[in-house]
Amino acid sequence: MAGPYDWSVKIVPTADGKSVAFQPNLPKAKPGDTLYVQNTASTDTVVWRNDTASVQQPWLISVVPTPPAGVTVPVNAPLCDPIPPNAPSSVQYVVPQGLPVGTVLTYCSKNNPAAIGTMTIAAI
Repeated sequence: MAGPYDWSVKIVPTADGKSVAFQPNLPKAKPGDTLYVQNTASTDTVVWRNDTASVQQPWLISVVPTPPAGVTVPVNAPLCDPIPPNAPSSVQYVVPQGLPVGTVLTYCSKNNPAAIGTMTIAAI
C-alpha cells in the first residue's frame, strides 16, 4: 500500500479578485477541484498555502456521509491555524482514519465562507 502522502492546497484569489478559492497543488488542478486523500494506517496530511493578500483559515463545515461509530471528525472546527498572507499553514491537517472511501470533507475559509474546498477519501 502506498503512502502516506503529504498534500498541499493553494488558497488563491478568484479571477474577479472578490473572493478566494482552494486549488490542489497538483499538475492541471484548477481552483475548486477536490483533493483526493487516503485514510489508511498510513494517514495522509494536508497543508495550505495562502497566496492571497489577507489572512485565511480553512474551516471544516461538513462530513458526508456521517462518520461511522468510533470515528471522530470535529465539524465546525479549524483545519489549521490562521494563515498569514503569502505564507504556508504552520500546522498539518491529519486525515482521520476510518472514513469510508467516497466520504467528502467540505471546508470553507473562515474569513471568506463562500470559498468552498473539498477533500474526498479515495483508494489511492
